[in-house]
Amino acid sequence: MADKNTLRKMSQDVLVIPFSEEDAETLDRFCEKQVEEITQERFEALVLGFLTRENDEELDEAFEKFCKDEGYGDGLSRATIIPVLSEYIVLKTIENVESNEESALYSLLLKNALILAVKGNGFVAYPKAVADAFDVYSNYIADEKTFAKVDEGNDVIRTALESEDDALAATINNAETEVVKSIVYDAAAYRYKKIVDEINIDSDNLIEEIYNVAEQLVDNVPWVYIDKKPAETIKTILGDVSNTEVSLDEVIEKLKCEDDEGEYLPTSILLRLLSGDGKDIELSSETRFKAAEMAVYLYYELLAETLSKEINELEE
Repeated sequence: MADKNTLRKMSQDVLVIPFSEEDAETLDRFCEKQVEEITQERFEALVLGFLTRENDEELDEAFEKFCKDEGYGDGLSRATIIPVLSEYIVLKTIENVESNEESALYSLLLKNALILAVKGNGFVAYPKAVADAFDVYSNYIADEKTFAKVDEGNDVIRTALESEDDALAATINNAETEVVKSIVYDAAAYRYKKIVDEINIDSDNLIEEIYNVAEQLVDNVPWVYIDKKPAETIKTILGDVSNTEVSLDEVIEKLKCEDDEGEYLPTSILLRLLSGDGKDIELSSETRFKAAEMAVYLYYELLAETLSKEINELEE
């Protein structure tokens, strides 16, 4: 849980003079206000802000006003603490955003941006708290996007398959929602497995295949939540070439024409690089990835793009 103790721990690891308990209480109050008013656009800006240690201007201005109103902040270096506050607000947002669906998406956005720290020089004040935030997405699909088999399922399937056309709808309508969802879930899992089994890899065109695998597992499946362990699936599909290394510049060179979607989310780091929108991204072109690793990064970025569009369309 992201609270004032988390904030104190973050400051102890990265600041010369850590926050006192009183400081942490005051700053937590400021951060809670930011969470109440946050949007996805602001969330992503704060994620990139703390990773790059570039002060977010909007947050800086809000904090300056807060300090004046509260008579607080004498002796504090805003340039030093704003990245810490940005990270803390990101963690609190994932915990407190209105819907579980949004919370899962925000967790995914953070996960995608962390490539800047894993493969580059991105700054993280409290790695454990950030790593724990990754669990929000996986817990969401395990808890809310999984439907167990139910005893009545076989009876409904048997009755439905033996029903006359005009009675089929009534059979389905009379079944419990839980039973119908369980049956459909099994059908989606079966179709997904069939799609996965039919993917063949041309190792002579490995980089193109890396992208194709990621894209297929997002765009060509019956339901994006069906795979609870996509990294394992990707590694299985790629087989012997999973551990083959590729460099970022090779990937960009081969895949730069794959972009036909226009703008990507700010935290979709690789997709932005492929589309030519990466001049401000500090990630060496010589960075190396294993094939499966690159495919997993691309998969989650494509997934975040899809989920973000779906959620924003529902809100409109």
